[in-house]
Formats: sequence, C-alpha cells, structure tokens
Amino acid sequence: MGTLLIIVAGILVGFLIFIRPALGLGIILLSALFLPEIEFGSVGVSRGIQAREISVRPEDFFIMLVGIGWFVEAAIRGRMPSIIHNPLNIPILVLTLVMISATILGIAQGTTTFGAGILYTLKKIQYFIVFFLIIGNVKTFKEVKSNITLLIIFSVVVALWSIVEYFFLVGGVARITGPFMRKGQPPILGGFFLMIIFLGISFFMRYTEFRKRIPMLIIVVISFLVIIFTKTRSSYVGAFIGLIAFGIIFRKPALLAIPILLVITIDIIFPTVIAERIHTIGGIWQRGETTSPYAPSWDVRVATWKEVMPEIMAYPLLGKGAGCYSLAWLDNQYVTDLLYMGVIGLGVFIWLLFRIFKTVFYLSKSPPPSTPSEGIEYSYVMALSAGYLGGLIALIIHGMAVTTFYNIRTMIPFWFLTGLVIVSRDLFLRTEDIKSPLTYNA
Repeated sequence: MGTLLIIVAGILVGFLIFIRPALGLGIILLSALFLPEIEFGSVGVSRGIQAREISVRPEDFFIMLVGIGWFVEAAIRGRMPSIIHNPLNIPILVLTLVMISATILGIAQGTTTFGAGILYTLKKIQYFIVFFLIIGNVKTFKEVKSNITLLIIFSVVVALWSIVEYFFLVGGVARITGPFMRKGQPPILGGFFLMIIFLGISFFMRYTEFRKRIPMLIIVVISFLVIIFTKTRSSYVGAFIGLIAFGIIFRKPALLAIPILLVITIDIIFPTVIAERIHTIGGIWQRGETTSPYAPSWDVRVATWKEVMPEIMAYPLLGKGAGCYSLAWLDNQYVTDLLYMGVIGLGVFIWLLFRIFKTVFYLSKSPPPSTPSEGIEYSYVMALSAGYLGGLIALIIHGMAVTTFYNIRTMIPFWFLTGLVIVSRDLFLRTEDIKSPLTYNA
C-alpha cells in the first residue's frame, strides 16, 4: 500500500509539473536536497576502489518532465522555447561537446567502460539542463525572488535537520550528513552551505531594515554551524578563503577580521574534537614533526594524484573518458577533469568558471540605473550577485579536496542559483541606462 501511494503521489506531482513547468523547478530543488536515491545495480570503472552504483533519483524524472512540459507549453502557444542569450551558453556548449568526445574516445580506446562513461557524462549534462530550464522558465524578477526564497527556506530546513542530527543523533562525535544520509556526504553538505552562508552574509550587509537583517543573520549562523559540524577541512578552508576574497573584492574590512579571529580563538569557541580537526589543516605544511597534528587523508589524496599523473601524461589532450576513475577515489575536481577530459576539458571548465565569475562580478559592481525598470530591486540584485560570487570562490577552493562540481546535491542547487543570477542580469540589462561591461560577449 505504501509503495502504491508513493507511485500515485509521484504521478500526480509529475502531472502537475507537466502542466506547470515553472512550478517544477522548485520540486527539482526539493528532490535534490531531501529525497533519497534508488540503487538498482552498478557499472564497472577502469580504476577505483569499487564499481559505481547505478541509481535513479526523483529529480531525474522531474527534470525530464519540466523539459517536456516547457516544450509542449511553447508548442501550444506557437513558438519555440526561448533561452536568453548570455555569456555562459557557449562555454557550456563547448564543455558538453568536449565531455561527449572524451567519453566516446575513452570507450573506443578501452580506458573507460560504456556504462560508467555514459552515466557520468549524462549526469554532468543534467546540471546544465537545470540551468537552461531556469533561464527558460523564470521570466520576472518576482519569480527570481520567489525561487531564491524557496532555496533559502529549503536550506534552513536542511540546516535545522543537520543541527538536530549533530546534537541528538550522533552525539557531537560523528560527522553529520544532513538529509542526504549517505556515507561520505559531509563534504557535499559543507559545499552546499558554502553557497548559502555567502548569500546570507551578502543580504545581511545590503539590507538596512532590522526586520530583514535578523533572518539573514540567523541563516549565516546556522549555516556556519552546519559547516563546522560536518568536520570537513575542505569546507573550512573554502569558507576561510571565501571570506577573505569577499572582503577584499567588496571592500568590507570587517569580513577580513572574522576568519583571523576564528583562527585565534579556535580552542576557545570550538569543542575540542572540532578544534583538533581544524588544527590538522595547518599541520599539512608541518607533517613529519611529531608535535604537529596533520590530516593523513591529505597525504592519501596527494599520493593518489601522484599515482595517476603518468596516466594523465599518457592521455594529455582528451583524457581517458568520464568514469575511468571513481570520484571518491580521486577527491579533487581538477585532477578528475584532467583524467576525464584532459587538458582541453580542464581548460574549457576553467574558461566556464572564469566566464561565470566575470559576468557576475560586473553585475555586482554595476551602478544603479537612473530610472530602474518597474519591479527590479537594485539592492537585491547586487546582494544576490555578490553572495553568489563569495560562494563560487569558496566552492572553487573546496574542489581542491572534493569533486565538488560533479556532486548532485551541490550542483543542482548551484546551477539552479546560477540560472537565477543570470536571469536577474538579463532583467537588469533591460533598465534604461545600463551601458556597461555587462553587455560584453567575450
């Protein structure tokens, strides 16, 4: 009976998404953050600790329905689905073509398997689909704000879930996973909240009304707690460097003091088990000294990266194809891209990141228009773009020890948020006198 109810509920939700594609965007986000995946087998990889499991996630189904509904709705209205022109379209298209080419070549030369290659490639393409569904379906500034609010509400629920888990389920000893509930997910949870904490900081700094600042302060505090409770060193370093970069870029000296004060007061404000874990970060540069604690997991990562360097050199241009190594075995976004797509693939990925940064940076620095378009809130757009940049910088650092830009629970929210920022940019460009680097095509 329970299974039947789930199936019926899924069909009803699917029908609702089909007839209202814009509504399905929030359901995609909800399913990515809260709903479990269903495993039904595995595919082999050419190298790694274990085979990669095959799993079906609810968002896979919902993304497909939103896409179909979007095309059907456009067909009924007699026009093709529109995707706004933006500077990310070409890098995304090129990266997709490189991924597909590298994977086909890897399958042909036997460096990756057909199942793993297809699985990893389609999953990465799926993130881009989320981005295009956002910029194709979100048309107004009101819809942008509604979806950002939805993201923040979901993040608060995930944070509260995680905090309860830390104090009542794992007793402050084990690492938390949040509603993701899988071994190895703490770094992914930390990566998600690197985005949220910078959004909270940015909105807190932009708002002047007390009633708006308090909710943002609460979001910052609970996001900080979740990042700390994940006990993930890559998240700590990402937040630390992100705060410094954010403070420098947006000239906020107070933010520069926060990470410094946290380092100075580690042993005072953090529980012993967390303080000791933070201390091991500094020990990376002092390993070998008996008095300096350090993270053995870092040495394991470095040894793994050194081990695969000959294979990177053997397939330098397009790599060995997606899925040739398991993500968990490599634990580095950039080494993984070198192995999967070679120097060409990594170069295109860096180009995409640079294009995102440059586009949003110009948006965050744009002066207010003399005659704003109706409904466009300048301060909101600036806060959104600045917070997004802080989170992007933190995620780039996070990727040095985690395959951040491959993980579903982080990337669907990331591309969801990226799409909303780009839509905001497009709406902002329509204001009367914005002339600016925002219109660049390079």
